[in-house]
Amino acid sequence: AEDGGIVDEATALLAKRRPKNKLKDNNIPENYVCEDLDSALIIAEDVLVAMENPDLLDESRYTNHSSKQGSTHEQFSLLEEKEMTLRYLHNLCPQSTEGDIKEIFSYFRREVYSKNDIIWAQGSPGDCSKLLLQGNLLSLLENEAGTTEGISKGNLIGEFGLVQGTNRMSTVKCVSDQAVLYSLSRDAWEQLTTEKPRVAQIMYTIVIQYLAHRVQHVSNRIFETRCVPI
Repeated sequence: AEDGGIVDEATALLAKRRPKNKLKDNNIPENYVCEDLDSALIIAEDVLVAMENPDLLDESRYTNHSSKQGSTHEQFSLLEEKEMTLRYLHNLCPQSTEGDIKEIFSYFRREVYSKNDIIWAQGSPGDCSKLLLQGNLLSLLENEAGTTEGISKGNLIGEFGLVQGTNRMSTVKCVSDQAVLYSLSRDAWEQLTTEKPRVAQIMYTIVIQYLAHRVQHVSNRIFETRCVPI
């Protein structure tokens, strides 16, 4: 605001940074509810791009935003699915090169599940690892009273059982109308470790990161409750 020739620097700075109509011009909605952190980061990046150079933004991503928000699941082309899967894999192992991420992705195969389908049962062989691209899954401990954990897009599951050759520690089922996953089978994993052992290190890195996260989670639980989980 301007008062007697004095400019409020904070207000001027905000006005300078305000994207005005750039978001609307590029079909980016003013209010956008994301299902996960990865989606929120993508939206934030697009907003920054639109503010600096709108011509660089892919407008088609938001063209059918309203209809997609109201649908039970989003529809993507196979090319879009590939791009999303590569991005999720890179998020899981950001230190890996783009070439290595594409290489390991080539060993994954697409799978589609419907609501209430069992992805695998507790105690079954750990013969694959799956990356969730669309939909929602639920992990259930059969021997405990109602112990569950939701699995959202971008998560890799079953990686420990695949790498270590152990049985499944929980039952996983589809709880959305549809779920799209990309699966790395036992045969494909063994082929990868034989043909591209350096690229296979990506899976080992993800396993270590997940284990570290779970250890930290258990440590926090012990600290908060001051007791060891039985």
